[in-house]
Amino acid sequence: MNIKESHFLSELGNKINGIRINSGISLEELSTLCGIDVETLKLIEAGSISVLLMDFVRIAKALNVPPSTLVDFTK
Repeated sequence: MNIKESHFLSELGNKINGIRINSGISLEELSTLCGIDVETLKLIEAGSISVLLMDFVRIAKALNVPPSTLVDFTK
């Protein structure tokens, strides 16, 4: 993974974490809502692993935001 990919994954993880926390959703609740295990969600939020497209969409849906919101790092 190069620096640009690493930075992107870190920003994405931070965005998911921020939306989840602001929504009052625990990792366990998000796991149930999107069907991704808690350990994988922790790695995604830490920016440690890439996210499959369908998992990305399921996370956005579970957080009740459009997928584009998760990659809008200007807000």
